[in-house]
Amino acid sequence: MGLTHVTTVVRDLAKTGKPYEAEFLVNTGAIDCLVPAEALHETGVIVEGNDVYELTNGGVVEYPFGFARVELIASRRARPGRAR
Repeated sequence: MGLTHVTTVVRDLAKTGKPYEAEFLVNTGAIDCLVPAEALHETGVIVEGNDVYELTNGGVVEYPFGFARVELIASRRARPGRAR
């Protein structure tokens, strides 16, 4: 199976700040979207709190979070192989 990347635009909810556009790896089981803090700051996203995440190696990290508009631009960069 291949990896799927999607071009994504992240903006503040009011669409007043500078949008952040990047390629995101799609994880169908994910419930959060992680973006570099400096990019969110430039978009005008306001920090609302902190969340704790457990990593696959057992480590624990804490990141600030805010609410943002996430727009997916439908383009697939890699496709899963098909059985013949």
